[in-house]
Amino acid sequence: MLDKMKNKKAQNLIALIILIVIIIGIIFLISHSVPCTQNCSGKVCGDDGCGGSCGGCTSGSCSNGQCVSGTCTPSWQCSSWSTCSGGTQTRTCTDSNNCGTLTNKPATSQTCNTICNPSWNCGSWSVCNSGTQTRTCTDANNCGTTVSKPATIQSCGTCDKWRIISHPSWTAQLSQYHYDTFNIIFDFNIEPQSDGSVSGGLSSSQSLTNVNLAHSNNKLIMLVVGGWGYGPEFTGATNSANRAKFVQQLTDKVHTLGYDGLVFDWEEDVNNANLVQTIKDLRTSLNALNPKPLLMLDWCCDVTANSAKQVEPYVDSIDTMDYEGSVNSAYNALINAGVPASKIINGLGFYAYVNSASRTTSEVQFVLNNNMKGIEVWDSSEITGTSDPRTAVIRNLLGTGPACR
Repeated sequence: MLDKMKNKKAQNLIALIILIVIIIGIIFLISHSVPCTQNCSGKVCGDDGCGGSCGGCTSGSCSNGQCVSGTCTPSWQCSSWSTCSGGTQTRTCTDSNNCGTLTNKPATSQTCNTICNPSWNCGSWSVCNSGTQTRTCTDANNCGTTVSKPATIQSCGTCDKWRIISHPSWTAQLSQYHYDTFNIIFDFNIEPQSDGSVSGGLSSSQSLTNVNLAHSNNKLIMLVVGGWGYGPEFTGATNSANRAKFVQQLTDKVHTLGYDGLVFDWEEDVNNANLVQTIKDLRTSLNALNPKPLLMLDWCCDVTANSAKQVEPYVDSIDTMDYEGSVNSAYNALINAGVPASKIINGLGFYAYVNSASRTTSEVQFVLNNNMKGIEVWDSSEITGTSDPRTAVIRNLLGTGPACR
């Protein structure tokens, strides 16, 4: 019985092997029963479809059965545009395929409208040589312009008392006879705002024109903030919440526009404590600039003599603005408060009290007799021209040299 079972298994195994062989044979016959047809129609190179070749290319490479030349296609990668400088921006573009061609290279320069504000840094004045000193001033922002560039040449050896002319923005441009008489220009004005910002009054283009004219005539030019009618705005701008912003905006104006200093002109509704602190903060802020700007206080109206005394160490001069009468009363008030005469400017109202050569002579002689800082004339439009006898008095008594600093 056992032998019969063994024989049966052997027979089944043999039958399975025979079946597998038959299946393999059928597959072989089917795969070889249809011949492969080569296809090189429209081809000069590449595979013929049956493992063969339709031909080769003597140069270049084969693409879709056609020979193509071996050209290199650039792949341009560009950096970001640079900061706008002198009305132009640039960038670098490189070909990652290194094809050695400029084909389809993107633009690497373009014009731009962003204003580039020069940041001038000046060296020390040279040794006085034949009555002249020079210095070098460079723009850290490389704007490629001389706009607002500080003066690079000045007279030396001798200097004179300050002869200031106030130039309101609503009056005509200064004439040569102004520059022939005065050595400092008060450029009037920019307006304080209650939130600590500054706006209005002089436009930036007006400022730049005035600064360039003054410096080309070897004169100092000061930016005036305020004037009569800005009491509420000064009150808001100088409070503890807005003072830092106000001080920084004024400092930035002086620096970017190229002024030689700032005149602080708060006349009515004055908070004297806030005025004193603002002047102190302005002195600290302006001292960080190179060259160090001047700082002046217009003393008038609601500003007390005691406040003038408190800010005296921080300012270069205090202008009495006593345009309607003789200097005596204003001078005496400041002297009695402890302000030194050497820092007091005598304000002359050419539109009012100082309307003749004789009165000009007495006012200027008072400055000389008491060793005061100098004079300030309000305003440029009141001067009648080169023949105005009052300006002749100023030149004769105070000279025509640069302002002593």
